[in-house]
Amino acid sequence: MNRLWWWCGGVVGAVVLVTGYLLATDFPARSDALAAHQPGTCGLLTAGANAPYGVVASCMMLGRRTPPGGDPDGTVFVVLETDRGPVALRVEYNGEGDAYTADAVEIPAYLAPGISGDLGNRIKDGINQRGGLRAEPWRVHG
Repeated sequence: MNRLWWWCGGVVGAVVLVTGYLLATDFPARSDALAAHQPGTCGLLTAGANAPYGVVASCMMLGRRTPPGGDPDGTVFVVLETDRGPVALRVEYNGEGDAYTADAVEIPAYLAPGISGDLGNRIKDGINQRGGLRAEPWRVHG
């Protein structure tokens, strides 16, 4: 019975530590800010005249992730259909309110969550036709 109490105390202590860490890194506020920015992500990517992948025909939202550590504050994953082939992007958001920045980074197909095998192969073909992954980030806002 004594060991059970020690295990229960350890579990409760771990829960308190994790909850304290998430609150200290402002996780709930960062997650809410990302949820507010996510619907406008496709608009940011299609409105830019300086798009490195050419004319954007469509944008498909794949999901979002808020890392516990806070760098970046949040990430949204999208697939763009462009005149140079499909492109999988990770859009990294930093900052709050209107003073935020958003940088798009091309990612390989295996890092894009929730895509089909067919789309993954098309993304790989597009990367090969463009001469490889675009290494530098593309500033879409800020």
